[in-house]
Amino acid sequence: MILGRDFTILGDDDHLAELVEYPGWEGAIGFAKTKPLKAPVPVYFAGNIDRLREIDFPENNVRWPIMSTRMLRILMSLGEFEHQAIPVVFVDDRRPLRSILRRGETPDARHTLEGFSAVQLLTQSDAFDWEQSKYAVSEYDPTLVDRLDFLRLTRSSAGFPPLFRLSAYPVHDLVSRAAVQALEDAGVVGTSFEPVGEYPSRP
Repeated sequence: MILGRDFTILGDDDHLAELVEYPGWEGAIGFAKTKPLKAPVPVYFAGNIDRLREIDFPENNVRWPIMSTRMLRILMSLGEFEHQAIPVVFVDDRRPLRSILRRGETPDARHTLEGFSAVQLLTQSDAFDWEQSKYAVSEYDPTLVDRLDFLRLTRSSAGFPPLFRLSAYPVHDLVSRAAVQALEDAGVVGTSFEPVGEYPSRP
């Protein structure tokens, strides 16, 4: 299953959170690469912290997979996956950012929300089935898929980790069936699970 976001919780907003840009941020859009990202600690995003307090997987303008501590712990409890967790702090966009993020000062805790991480996967699976999947190859790189209509994975005796990405189609996180069940059972908020084709075996 592709791990997507629940856009129904956006309401009239374009995004739940927007990155407070830092030098070099452009290279991190989508988290499609496995080389560990160099980012400030923490990375700040602006949003309505009262709403974000109730969401585990918030949609954002740079498509970072930002997870609450609770959501990440659930996934990690199901199995290992090599990743980097970049601390994220939300700052309240109902106040001027400059009044919260004053240079050299610790942000006022009354206007910030901690307990989130941007999760970058540091490995990618080669389980994409090139023969049975339906897709369009990237015109820039024949080893990458540009559009995916039907996904089938090659069999793995070890199964799939709870969270993974495909080297041929690295723009989305995928989750195992066990991960979907665990996240749904826990009532994690902000996720959607999008089936694309079917898996050949139960992860």
